[in-house]
Amino acid sequence: MPNLTSLDLSDNTLTDEGIRYLIPFFVWAFGKVKPLSDLSLESCSITDKGFDELLKHCLPVFRESLSKLSLSDNRLGSIVAENMEKLMGESLVSVSHINISKNRGKNEAAIFISDMISRAPHLVSINAAFNIMPPESFTVIFNALDMHFKERGKLELLDLTNNPQLFISETTSQITKFQHRGNPVVIFSRRPAHFQIMLHRGVQRADR
Repeated sequence: MPNLTSLDLSDNTLTDEGIRYLIPFFVWAFGKVKPLSDLSLESCSITDKGFDELLKHCLPVFRESLSKLSLSDNRLGSIVAENMEKLMGESLVSVSHINISKNRGKNEAAIFISDMISRAPHLVSINAAFNIMPPESFTVIFNALDMHFKERGKLELLDLTNNPQLFISETTSQITKFQHRGNPVVIFSRRPAHFQIMLHRGVQRADR
């Protein structure tokens, strides 16, 4: 499998034990001439311990950063952000899609989002739903988005659904100003689209 660059092991109950068995394979996949660049491990029942072990063995052989990485719906907790950043590598030029949803990342997830938005020039989408982010995370994310779009960034979608504490202030409606081709970049509610459009119009009126 020398040409393998994309791997999806989602919805397999690998657990930490399964990850340990797969470490020799991952070491090979990340270290070969055409390394693995797209990895999905969604809903695999991995904890921070299993992920740490994977990193410990794979980081030394990394040839280049991943372009797509999904660790949605595991048991990584607040360390998910720190560990994902390690796995993405130092250079984030090729990174386009990231999924850290359903990992209870809390404020560390917001800091990770901010860092990715700031450092990955070709980032298109981030899914950070269900991460129990606190109210103070809003400012972290907002400031990163503000700078990103001032520099003509390419982000098209930031999914922040089911992080209700993020949007308890009236000022959070300002986040609807970030748009891509006329559509809101940030999704913060699963309500009908017209609800978010109404919010955006409300912000426009307030600015007049």
